[in-house]
Amino acid sequence: MRTSTGGTSGAGPADGRAPRARRPHHGSEPRQVQSISALPPSPAVDRARRLRGYLISMGIRTVAFAVAGLAVVVGWPSWIAWVCIVAAVLLPYPAVVFANNVDRHVAPAPPVLGVHRSLGPAGQAPPPEDDPWRG
Repeated sequence: MRTSTGGTSGAGPADGRAPRARRPHHGSEPRQVQSISALPPSPAVDRARRLRGYLISMGIRTVAFAVAGLAVVVGWPSWIAWVCIVAAVLLPYPAVVFANNVDRHVAPAPPVLGVHRSLGPAGQAPPPEDDPWRG
């Protein structure tokens, strides 16, 4: 039924849609604020860190091969050449494992900076027995 002002007498909008649900009062729940220091590094920064570590490991491997060859040519003790060869052969596995280790840092829940309570009717505080913050 239409009223004299052009609206409807029901609770819904004039076009016949159902009324929208009201959101809870702004201060009804504690508000959580995200801290920028709790965020994980960006994917680009994480990728650059892993690439840098991999390149350093492969550089050490290349130096180990060069030192092993130099030890054989110059006549250094053979154990130096063997240690360098073993290091050069074994180093790629941990280098790849660490390079593929994506940072899966999960940010901890941000701290609640304050406690907000909703007020009763006409701005009055709730009675003490209804107060959830009292023991």
